[in-house]
Parts: sequence; C-alpha cells; structure tokens
Amino acid sequence: MPQLYKALIVVMVVTALMFFLARPLLRRFMTDADFTVRRNVWFGLTVAAFLIPNYWAYVLVACVVLAYGVKRDTNPAALYVFLLLAMVPIGLELPAFGLVNRIFLLDHLRLLSLVVLIPVALRLARNSDSPVAYGQPVGPADRSRLQADMLILLYAALQIALLIPYESVTATLRRVVLIGLDVWLPYYVLSRSCR
Repeated sequence: MPQLYKALIVVMVVTALMFFLARPLLRRFMTDADFTVRRNVWFGLTVAAFLIPNYWAYVLVACVVLAYGVKRDTNPAALYVFLLLAMVPIGLELPAFGLVNRIFLLDHLRLLSLVVLIPVALRLARNSDSPVAYGQPVGPADRSRLQADMLILLYAALQIALLIPYESVTATLRRVVLIGLDVWLPYYVLSRSCR
C-alpha cells in the first residue's frame, strides 16, 4: 500500500507542475473559471482512481465529480475533450440479469459520454433551431453538416451490417448502443456545440 501512496504523490506533483506550466497557454483558449473547474475535475478523478479500490465505488465518485464539472463549466464539450486522457480507459462489464450475460464495458471514455455528453446532447436537441427542422432554406453550412451526419450514420450502418451475420441479436443491439455512445454522441455534441 505505501507504493500506491508514493505513486499518487508522484502523479499529483507531476500533474500540478504540468497544470502550472500549461496555465498561461491554456488561458488563451479558456477562461480562468473554466481552467479551474477542469483542473479540479482532473485532480478529483485522479485521486479517486488511486484511492478507491472498488471500481463501482470509483464510478459513483467519478459521476459526482463529472456532474460537478458539467454544471460549472461553460463549455461541457471542451470539458469532455480536456478529460479524454485523464484516466486510462480500463473498465468492467456492466452486469445484466436474465437472458443477457452482460450489457457493455464501462470505461473512462464511456463514462465521460454518459455523464458529460448526454446532458449536453439533450440540451442541444431541445434547443435545436436547425433550418431543416423548420422547413427553412438550407444554407451551405447546414448542407455540409447534414452531409457529415449522413456519412457518420452510413459508417455506423455499415459497421452493424457487416457483423450481423456473425453476431447474435443481443450482440448486434449492444453494438448499436455502443456505436451510438462511442461514435454518434461525441460527433453530435462536438459538431453542434463547437463554433
């Protein structure tokens, strides 16, 4: 156990030094308040990962820390990108009951998608003022976004169609959900919230 604490101290010192040295550069792209929130969330996730031995307890604490970050950050999509490398993407399978053996692997990246991106995606969908939705004339930027949307959806459909003959129905449904979480959700949020 002492080795764990030594490793945590080393990681925290290196991380604090990195944030100190990077602060002048990062402040060009974000406000001081956003920098402080993102730094604190990064530290919170790191400390929780080192000190909590049970993965599900860590997930619970990480959800609280990430929810704090989403609530305080002015650009949650940037928070998502900032935290992509905060943890190693290792995880455990979500257990299931009955006919399904497992739901899917819950790792750091999917946890970010679930806690950070889903609320942003719901907000973006609720506040959508797309000309296509209202039957207004479509400009070049909207047309480009629609074309990119179609390419991403076609990619997802191809991934699913190629593997349907080799998978069970539950595995195919799992793949649809995972492509939605891993591909469509980050694409949708980042393409709509970043200008």
